[in-house]
Amino acid sequence: MTNKGARSKGRNLVESFYRTSSTRHPRAVQDLTESFATLLEQQGLIKRERTPGGRRERYVVDDELWVRSTLAAVQQNDTLIAASHRAAQILGAATPAGARFSVAAEFLLLVNTPLREFMEQWQQNHADRNARTPLSE
Repeated sequence: MTNKGARSKGRNLVESFYRTSSTRHPRAVQDLTESFATLLEQQGLIKRERTPGGRRERYVVDDELWVRSTLAAVQQNDTLIAASHRAAQILGAATPAGARFSVAAEFLLLVNTPLREFMEQWQQNHADRNARTPLSE
């Protein structure tokens, strides 16, 4: 099966599960949706806004989502790099597990360094662009 076919089959299974579950167990689907939305909100990926004059909440993805999620990834990678270095020191670089942690740290550092530089450049360009754009009132 091709990768595209596998994705399509997986999506169809999820859609089928959702349709079946939502008719048989609507409360479970509502609870699952709420839990997922809470997780995304805690990670700063969505915001909740109350509908004006109503009781319903909308989930909003703002313009800065991609910046925040990328910065969070850089920070998480920093944590993993430090933990991997520490694990390699504790286990010893000569041990198989220590060597794996050392390689993991090296890989994450290789990925994270240009990503951090890119984000710093993007933030500077964005700040410069905002400084040149007058605020409209």
